[in-house]
Amino acid sequence: MNQCADATVNAADRNLNIRNRQGMDRAPDDIARAKLLAAQRASIPYRYAVCRVAEDPARGGSMAPLLALACLEHMTSMRALELPWPGAGRSRPLGRRRARAIAGERPGGSMARRLLASGTNRLN
Repeated sequence: MNQCADATVNAADRNLNIRNRQGMDRAPDDIARAKLLAAQRASIPYRYAVCRVAEDPARGGSMAPLLALACLEHMTSMRALELPWPGAGRSRPLGRRRARAIAGERPGGSMARRLLASGTNRLN
């Protein structure tokens, strides 16, 4: 299970890297690129810190790494959606279906179910 979760984290990370490169290419100037780079660098320790907290319910158990990896996949996918210039590298903005695919939601899935499964109480 941990290997499968690790593979999904790697896929989300690859997607985030693609979106970052697209954002850098689409940024209007060097100042915007520097701000985007600073935001990305700040988001990495934040994601890891949040996910260290997420594994606390199973601290010391075999489920702890799986909880941390699931959190990391979720946080990484959400960060990809937060990036500015969402249509970077595209002629039109992302549609709802594509945005959900980037977030890792399965076709026909419910975002509310995903949020509830992740333990958050926020539905927007």
